Amino acid sequence: MTHRRLVLVVLFVAIFSFDLARPTDIDFWWHLRTGELIAHTGAVPATDPFSYTAAGQPWVAHEWLWELATFSLYQQGGYVVAVLVSALIVTLGYAILYHLLRRLGANEILSAALVLWAAALTLPNLGVRPRELTHLFFAVFLNRLLLHREGRARHLWTLPIVMLLWVNTHGAFLLGLLLLALVVLGEIANWLRFGGRPPRHLCLVGVATVAAATVNPQGPWMLAYPIGYYLQEENPSFTIVTEFQSPNFHEPMSLLFAAALLLFMVLGVRRGRKAFGDGLLATVFTLQALVSTRQISVAALVLAPLLASALCERFEWARELPPSRLPRAFVKLNWLILASLLIAGGMYVRRPQVREALQLGQEPRIGLMPAAGAGFIEDNDLPGPVFNQQAWGGYLIHRWYPARRVFIDGRIDMYGPEIVSEYVRVANIQPGWSEVLDKYEVRTVLIPRDSPLSILLGTDHRWQRVFQGEVEDVFVRSNDGDHWSPPAQGRPPRRIESVQSR
Repeated sequence: MTHRRLVLVVLFVAIFSFDLARPTDIDFWWHLRTGELIAHTGAVPATDPFSYTAAGQPWVAHEWLWELATFSLYQQGGYVVAVLVSALIVTLGYAILYHLLRRLGANEILSAALVLWAAALTLPNLGVRPRELTHLFFAVFLNRLLLHREGRARHLWTLPIVMLLWVNTHGAFLLGLLLLALVVLGEIANWLRFGGRPPRHLCLVGVATVAAATVNPQGPWMLAYPIGYYLQEENPSFTIVTEFQSPNFHEPMSLLFAAALLLFMVLGVRRGRKAFGDGLLATVFTLQALVSTRQISVAALVLAPLLASALCERFEWARELPPSRLPRAFVKLNWLILASLLIAGGMYVRRPQVREALQLGQEPRIGLMPAAGAGFIEDNDLPGPVFNQQAWGGYLIHRWYPARRVFIDGRIDMYGPEIVSEYVRVANIQPGWSEVLDKYEVRTVLIPRDSPLSILLGTDHRWQRVFQGEVEDVFVRSNDGDHWSPPAQGRPPRRIESVQSR
């Protein structure tokens, strides 16, 4: 247990713990219900089954394999098993990055620092979600391609195999094909400029990887889906989903990314045959990150080995360090430090407020979901359709389907600009908001407590507030001026403090 190994152990234990402390992703709920639907029907849904606004509309369920696997884990061991597997996926991805940095010549300390930087930039994207597999698979592609480019990996036939899994678990499989195409382009440019052997093996693997990407329920058309998604005119995801918007450099995480960009600008790319390839990778993935915050974590994976190579080329301290030989007393001290950290971490986790925030239970933490309001609607059989907050749609799908459908949820690309604009019109009480509710014959509204829409409905004689929870308000449309009342044989409306997820 040298000092360097102690740093590594602490680093990867910290990375593994990231997912354990993350709130439940708002889309996890509809992913889980989709996995259940696939398990029970034996087919991947091709049209929307969950909403009444887009019912029957085409839906590309490109994450079906992850959804099915997560549902199976959830069935076998509860949500905690899904969290632990997810944490293992994240840790494995950064272990692959660390291996790559070491093979490129960076010493243990520099490699650990760059891995910590890249992992920190991934924090906003973590949670039990299919995108974590994209980080893992992208790390595999990056590892194999950069080592092959350096002459340290002869064969690349793992890439088509990985693509078979990637294309069926997340739509960002296109990032792997993009990385492969950029590396091929860089190697062809080097061959034309400097001579040598043409990259035949790389091109052959590229063809096989593209062919593997067509093995999915959509077939070859799946290759066009991510491209069409990003090129779609007036894509609503880019306007209402924070992850798809440009970074805000007033935030610490964005500044952390900006600092690395400045360092890269100062260092520049390596000289010689690697200059064009490194510059191409850095330019394309940095541009993606500047357009969409979601891509910062991917850009960090690319920039980490490029920074490591540039630092190793210019500075002796970045390269391999001599073997660390510690006296027995220092080795014992390091073990004591590690044991003390683990004990302190265990004591910290035992604190009630910390334990309640950790995802170590059989069910996901409900967090700010409207459990009480949803329970009130169920108990009193309030009339549908229900207009709901978009962020709550996934939770309501998991809770209500198939008895009730939602207005909208996290599948923004499936709903399209028209339905999303109608939702925004109502949620932001823009002109025509009432006509949207009339169009869909909405009779119950479940929205954030004391939101602008809630305040407006509270002054409208056509609507009656029938329940107010900690985070939500429930309104029912009045019929001809009559106020809603609970069923005659039922109990009066009650406040539900906690409703367990089904």
